[in-house]
Amino acid sequence: MKKRISIDVQKIQSELDYWKAPGMTVTLIQEGEQDQIQCFGYRDLEKKLPMTEDSKFCVASCSKSMTGVLIAALVDRGYLDLDTPVCNYVPEMKMWDAEASARMSLRDMLCHRTGLGGYDVIWPNEEGRGHTAERLRYLKPNKPFREVSQYSNLIYIMIGYVAERVTGRPWSELMKEYVFDPIGMDRTCCLASEILEDQDHAEPYQVIDGKVTKLPFWNMNMAGPAASVNSTARDMAKWIRFHMNGGKNERGEQIISEEIFRQIHQPQIAYDDSGRPDEDFYSCDGYGLGWRIGRYRGIWLQKHGGKIDGYSTLQMYLPEEKVGFILMMNLHTPSDPVFYPIVYSMMDSIFGLDEIDWDKRFRERQEYTVQNRYEGCQRDLTKGVLPKESKGTSFSEDIHAWEGSYTEPGYGTMTIETCRAENGAEHLQLSYRDQTLPLHHWGGEYFWMDGVKEDVLTMRIPVIFRKKEGQCQVDVWYEPLTEPAQFLKK
Repeated sequence: MKKRISIDVQKIQSELDYWKAPGMTVTLIQEGEQDQIQCFGYRDLEKKLPMTEDSKFCVASCSKSMTGVLIAALVDRGYLDLDTPVCNYVPEMKMWDAEASARMSLRDMLCHRTGLGGYDVIWPNEEGRGHTAERLRYLKPNKPFREVSQYSNLIYIMIGYVAERVTGRPWSELMKEYVFDPIGMDRTCCLASEILEDQDHAEPYQVIDGKVTKLPFWNMNMAGPAASVNSTARDMAKWIRFHMNGGKNERGEQIISEEIFRQIHQPQIAYDDSGRPDEDFYSCDGYGLGWRIGRYRGIWLQKHGGKIDGYSTLQMYLPEEKVGFILMMNLHTPSDPVFYPIVYSMMDSIFGLDEIDWDKRFRERQEYTVQNRYEGCQRDLTKGVLPKESKGTSFSEDIHAWEGSYTEPGYGTMTIETCRAENGAEHLQLSYRDQTLPLHHWGGEYFWMDGVKEDVLTMRIPVIFRKKEGQCQVDVWYEPLTEPAQFLKK
């Protein structure tokens, strides 16, 4: 038996205080009831500007579910087909292996079963989605085609590119015409300029060295179909109601056909979203076309999370029970131990389930202790790669000989330069994508680089200088799932 509940303001404020979150909006949607939206804290901590129902957040990977609806709308209108090989629409989009090149469909891409995982370092580039599509053929997969689901921002970016190619229009315009406007999401947008120029937007934050620190806004335009949508609590409530109503907007208009709506929310492949399958976390076990599908204590749910520099979002709805939740926070990490105790507790109250102290259960977990809770997005890939016997030994090469541009067909171009520190010592630095970072010498030909941004992670990675048939080569461990990228000097 469902019952109407009110958002527990005191409980949520306690969560924000505990985790040092600057601000949050919590939305509860129940069939036949008015949406409840509660705003907490600040959209701008320094200026003490309060969070509002219309404050814009970057919803990050929740964008994927919206890209899925765009593709559904284009299928309904005859532009696309879910199961036609993508090469029929975009011939230049070839994959490493011949089978994937010949058979990969939008359905494969939407449920992450292309065999290609990771490669997140590639997509924040200025060359655009077209250049990236031509590089896919050089990226080695780490799983066979259609064998397993591997989460891929890169592939979702390419989904948007397919839509652009068949319509001849930018993805951001397509989203506005086919998704946002029909649903009535009038404050939702896709471009960095649109959120930054809006006076009511949430600033991004992260806890660094124990202090809540404002981050520079990370421009996600190139990654749009995977991660760049910006929305508000009020608009996201309309988005969830659209799904609760079977693909209809508030006026009762069917925005996408019932058949393709059903496919969006139907498991297409097995998918474990937890990484920690235990009693504290109700994971999803299937992936649809932009949605994760599972159960909470026997209740069917559909959800997707979003996280990018300074923002975290959780969207969830219960299709049979007609209940929905949206939580949006302007804090980078952690998010699971903030969001899930709130949502689980609300579901327990709505359905009269035995009460569980979810706050305690999550806070007692090792990865969420005070020591570890803000480091969940830090990754060190140097372990086991930088040999102990080389530590402290001199680099036998002239560092100036390594200056110049380097290229790798899948990753593109990077630059090595020398620069001088304040103490007068020369050192090397590496420029790739939107980052220029110093190289720290480990010993011999081994170096390491700190502060590498890759999707939600900030990484420390190994860099190795080699000579290949007399040509300078730099191996960079950007990708933890496959071999290092081998850049050759031009």
